[in-house]
Amino acid sequence: MSLELEKFIASHSSTKKIISVLKGWVKQKSARILFVKNFFPHYRNILLKILEKEFDSNFLNLNLSTRESVKYAKTIKIYGKEEFTFSSLKNLLAENNFSHQTKVYTKKDFSIKGDTISFWPIELDDPVRASFFGEELEKLEQFDAVYGTKIRSISEVPIGNVKVEEVGSFVELIGNSNQIFPNTILSFSEGTEEADETVSYDFIYPQLFFKRFDLLEQEVKRLSGLGYKIIIYTKHEKDLPSSLHRFVESTSDQIESGFVSKEIKTVLITDRELFGTIFLSKKTKETDSTKFLRQLEGEIQIGDFLVHEDYGIAVYGGITQEEEGMAHISLKYAEGDELLMPLTQANKLTKYIAPGEKPPAITRLGKGMWNRLKLKVKKSVGNLAKELLESFAKRELVRIKPLEEANSESYKKFVEEFEYEETEDQIVAIKQIEEDLKKDKPMNRLIVGDVGFGKTEVFMRAAFKVVESGKQVAILAPTTVLVAQHHTVLSDRFKNFPFTVTALSRFGTKDENKEVINKISNGSADIIVGTHKLLSGSVKFKNLGLLVIDEEQKFGVKQKELLKKINVDVHTITLSATPIPRTLSMALSQILDISIITTPPSGRKPIKTIVEHFKWPKVIEAIQFETKRGGQVYFVHNEVQTIGSIKEKLHSFMPELKIAVGHGQQPPEMLEQTMEDFYHKKYDVLLCTTIIENGLDMPNVNTLIVNKAQNFGLSQLYQLRGRVGRSEEQAYAYIYYTHKGDSDKHDSDKIIEGEETIEKQKIKSDKADQRLRAIDELQELGSGFSLASRDLEIRGAGNVLGREQHGNILNIGLGLYMQLLTEEIDRLKSLKN
Repeated sequence: MSLELEKFIASHSSTKKIISVLKGWVKQKSARILFVKNFFPHYRNILLKILEKEFDSNFLNLNLSTRESVKYAKTIKIYGKEEFTFSSLKNLLAENNFSHQTKVYTKKDFSIKGDTISFWPIELDDPVRASFFGEELEKLEQFDAVYGTKIRSISEVPIGNVKVEEVGSFVELIGNSNQIFPNTILSFSEGTEEADETVSYDFIYPQLFFKRFDLLEQEVKRLSGLGYKIIIYTKHEKDLPSSLHRFVESTSDQIESGFVSKEIKTVLITDRELFGTIFLSKKTKETDSTKFLRQLEGEIQIGDFLVHEDYGIAVYGGITQEEEGMAHISLKYAEGDELLMPLTQANKLTKYIAPGEKPPAITRLGKGMWNRLKLKVKKSVGNLAKELLESFAKRELVRIKPLEEANSESYKKFVEEFEYEETEDQIVAIKQIEEDLKKDKPMNRLIVGDVGFGKTEVFMRAAFKVVESGKQVAILAPTTVLVAQHHTVLSDRFKNFPFTVTALSRFGTKDENKEVINKISNGSADIIVGTHKLLSGSVKFKNLGLLVIDEEQKFGVKQKELLKKINVDVHTITLSATPIPRTLSMALSQILDISIITTPPSGRKPIKTIVEHFKWPKVIEAIQFETKRGGQVYFVHNEVQTIGSIKEKLHSFMPELKIAVGHGQQPPEMLEQTMEDFYHKKYDVLLCTTIIENGLDMPNVNTLIVNKAQNFGLSQLYQLRGRVGRSEEQAYAYIYYTHKGDSDKHDSDKIIEGEETIEKQKIKSDKADQRLRAIDELQELGSGFSLASRDLEIRGAGNVLGREQHGNILNIGLGLYMQLLTEEIDRLKSLKN
């Protein structure tokens, strides 16, 4: 492993704290647990190497942090050989529920033969033999369980009560020393509730670039400007632009992923970030199968589902050692069949990822079913690939009149009226759009930027130029609330110019909407903001020149089909804080152009995010803190049928609280009035569903509470968090999760005393757990693009490709699906060239 990487990790304050804690535990004999949080497990050996230099010792690792494992770990004691007599060791093993056998066959066994006691602690890979002369211990050593030969002498041994150990080996010995460091158990896995000490790193995953090295160059420039050390580990240096070669550090090690650490101002980028984990091409896989084997060992556990491209979906049974010492991957299929696959064919495997939580159907070997299923999916993939490329090709072939290059006096005045100073990223995005408008083909650009980072001003500059040229601009927004806000902002921004701004949504009366539709068709409406009503057959644009789509992920498949019909020969800008996987993947594959706005406005502070189990005392404390400083609170409870009971609960704890309720089932005029009253500070708390998710700008709201966060998507959580922090006040987002079986009934006396009345439980859904971790990790301003790339990994593109593709991905898994799609797109492109 790189000495450079070891040096950086050693310099981290958390590493120094770990060393300090361990030194304080040296003289104690009972087991103590140190929980190492947010430290990536695949860097474990680096940390151990640093600790071994300090202590010349082994350590015990708690590799599964559950209540049972912690209970077991608490029973472990480290015994030195001077503490053993024949009788004391015999009694100790019996008291700790070791099984008395004629011979030691497996862990938890012990046997007595003459003056020798053999036993096998579950922490050790090899059993222990204690040889006595009478009661006196002569030697303590580990031996080979098969041949009985001595492996090494030892001076200490861990013994715990194996009665509480129910699901396998929780604790393993790590390190190479002959000494076991007394009492120290390190846990690198999340969830340890009863650790004696917790040390937290600030490691987060870097964003994924999927071969978009132009975006990587931008990010490296930004991070370098902030004083970060950039390290790139790759075996494909020749594929990188020459400007990045100076950051490449050669290494023979395979590293599972990089990290970003604000503490040590270091960014490590690996092939995972450079090429992505889903969109690696088959060629890349074949040239680096060891990378995929390492991914298999690092990300797949025994019992997980894998997809073999030739044989189908199987259960991973682990790595087996076969004849002549050759290692194989065990794949277990339906009806008890097993396939032992050579490690050299690891490139044929992908992890099974699919939308939804239901397990897949395991394939039957030798029945031809898998090949028939794969052929069916290939046909469907071919249709989708054609659709994507045809849509792209149509726009490529269309020719339109370029806009004039010269900036008019009116446009200059419009720019001067912008009351803020443009950020560097805004300026870049505006220039990119200006260049697009000069071309004779329609623009198709995705603008990614956090909420409040200035995407609106960027598209308004484009809108001004298009309207000034005599064409219309349509802004498509997913909710009526967002339409109303866009209409207000646009009307104010364009008030000093001779352009008409109108809105079309259910907030308008039938007569008002009819009048707007007439203005659109006769050309007297220049800028039109609307919901999907803009896509209805009754709306006919006289001369549409620019379509702006705000938060595309909120539109359904039908709406997207209608969009394709109206935006072939018009400029299109898509705005998003967290683009959906399909949109992001199209941008990353260069079907879409992309502009990324990561520079925060001056004075903006990162939103402090707290992710934890729901507790009423903490909810009350958060609301009272915000209202006492004169602010307001969003409380998101996305269940209309129970929103009333939440209001009653809040009133029972805080009778003085003024609470407004808002949700999409209310009449439009009632909802509009509620939002307006809340904006004018007539209420302290807006208790609502996800109607606030898009676009609301309320600078006085600086605390967000999200209930049952495990039910939200990652981009949803990110969008909701962006509703606060719109001023220079420090904003807070409390992301609360609950579990099945949690009760909403709490004893009010206990609440007031601040006692915890909800028992902590492990988050059951792995995907929900990953989403919550991601929103917790990505708290920096401008991290929307990073979060979108994480979302792409966590859930894939399955639930946004339409019903047919959703089913296909369920059948063969996202990894193989995307491989087939990528191959088909490449094939079709080669035919056209």
